[in-house]
Amino acid sequence: MVNERPINSQEKLTQFLQHLEEGRQLQEHWINYGIDCVDLYIENIDRDSLETWGDHEAEQVIESY
Repeated sequence: MVNERPINSQEKLTQFLQHLEEGRQLQEHWINYGIDCVDLYIENIDRDSLETWGDHEAEQVIESY
């Protein structure tokens, strides 16, 4: 059974405004930095991310057996 607590309307509004502000910040970073704004949001972009893509997920599958 999932234990869910009801979210009141004030809490929903607060969450919505927080997400809206995060979206505005992303848009502002995109306007100011262009594609370079990706560096602000993604870690380890200059390393071996593409070469090791999916390795972590494969380890999790193996561990689950």
